[in-house]
Amino acid sequence: MLSPRLWVVMPSPLRPRGCMAAFPDLEVIMDNIVVDGDQTVYCWTLVGTNTGPGGTGKRVHISGFEEWRMGADGLVGESGGYFDSAEYLRQLEPGVNESPSTTFR
Repeated sequence: MLSPRLWVVMPSPLRPRGCMAAFPDLEVIMDNIVVDGDQTVYCWTLVGTNTGPGGTGKRVHISGFEEWRMGADGLVGESGGYFDSAEYLRQLEPGVNESPSTTFR
């Protein structure tokens, strides 16, 4: 079931266009996908190096998930997601080594 607590606004670097610019070597790995009627949960892991404009040069490895409610047309009608934004920001700090976050499965 979709949960209102999951509706978050992604920080600018993690929005699709900003993410590609901030992490030119970006890899998004599909960890799992679960479909239940008109609801779908997509679990992912993002790995990349922040070498875009103003980048830190730090490599990040974070996991999260998206919850989608599909419309009658078969397209995503509603979307919300979650990832540990504090862990993401921590990995961008100077002197911090990459440390994989928990993968949602």
